Amino acid sequence: MYYTRGGVSCFYIMKDEKNMFKEGSIETLLARYLRGELDEAGNKALERWRGASPRNEALFRRVTSMEHVGESIRRFVYPEEEERQAWQALRRRIDRKKATRRVAIRAAAVALFLATAGVIYHFSSRHAVVSPAGVPLAVASPTLLLPDGSLVDLGDKSALNALASARPGMETSDTSLSYPRQAGGDGGLHLLRVPRGGEYVLTLPDQTIVYLNAGTELGYPAAFPGERREVYLKGEAYFNVSKDERRPFTVHAGPARVEVTGTTFGVRAREDEPVIQAVLESGAINLRVGDRVISLVPNTRGVYDKQAGTLETLPAIPSYFLGWKEGRLVYDNVPLETILRDVCRWYPFDVVFKRDETRALPFSLNMKRHGSVVEVLHLLEATGKIRFEYDDNTITIL
Repeated sequence: MYYTRGGVSCFYIMKDEKNMFKEGSIETLLARYLRGELDEAGNKALERWRGASPRNEALFRRVTSMEHVGESIRRFVYPEEEERQAWQALRRRIDRKKATRRVAIRAAAVALFLATAGVIYHFSSRHAVVSPAGVPLAVASPTLLLPDGSLVDLGDKSALNALASARPGMETSDTSLSYPRQAGGDGGLHLLRVPRGGEYVLTLPDQTIVYLNAGTELGYPAAFPGERREVYLKGEAYFNVSKDERRPFTVHAGPARVEVTGTTFGVRAREDEPVIQAVLESGAINLRVGDRVISLVPNTRGVYDKQAGTLETLPAIPSYFLGWKEGRLVYDNVPLETILRDVCRWYPFDVVFKRDETRALPFSLNMKRHGSVVEVLHLLEATGKIRFEYDDNTITIL
């Protein structure tokens, strides 16, 4: 369950989740787990809860995978003063709720736990998108193409129910799709397509979690029965790979391959961009092109130039490249054309440049993504370097 306060989205566990534990106990287990204070009995209880449902396991992985980057997330979502104010506001909220229903206190307490643990999470394929004139725009739903050629609209509730009924153990929603751990294969690839303006979370049959950015396609099987786990990416995605040293995990991205056994990293392989790059957040990965290979350590990125044919390792601050996963627009000295190309994947508009020299103007940007692209444009315009005009579907940079 998600809730939003002051532009920040948090998630918390509903008290009736599978009715596995008495009210409040799972939050306590997770909090102690993240602090390293869980005893043997607590570990067994947490394992039972995780094993009771693929959704429980996916939620556990989402919480724990974000824990090690809590500091960077707090820097993005909660600047120091904003964090202090949010803390005080939540404390006041809890105090006000003491005389009301217990469940309201519990929801505030869980939100406080998640915020102070650094698990601030913003990810929804259904964020409101409006035109520059303030008119709400329809955003196409993600789709799933099955091996038999049938196409599932992942924004259609009845289609989701039919998909889940045909595959026991599958968890579906309009923002996420989770395959059961022992899913059966069906002899081909599933192709998940996320349109402009959308995002999606996918849990693969090995319980690897993939965050798909706007304008992205991912091909994958419904099961990984062999010695390798292989997926095929066009676009941009963040992977939290389930560790299995006996079965390496490979992301095919055009001519490049990213090879791992269990780690967190991002891959960007846009067909309309000159480079393919992998950014390593934790663990270790190899980026391979043909018979050439480079090994990456955390805080580095591998870059393959498709035209020059070069393959190199560069330093990287992962949050600059992975901020999109937290609902941020993050750029450091990046050409305006690159920024707006990304922006128009999240907001379905076209951009026209009146003067070619404005394309290369460098900008740095770190802001929350809003429903309207005008918020971004006004911030860029305030620098005095550009002006813009717009109609319902086109932005013109003057």
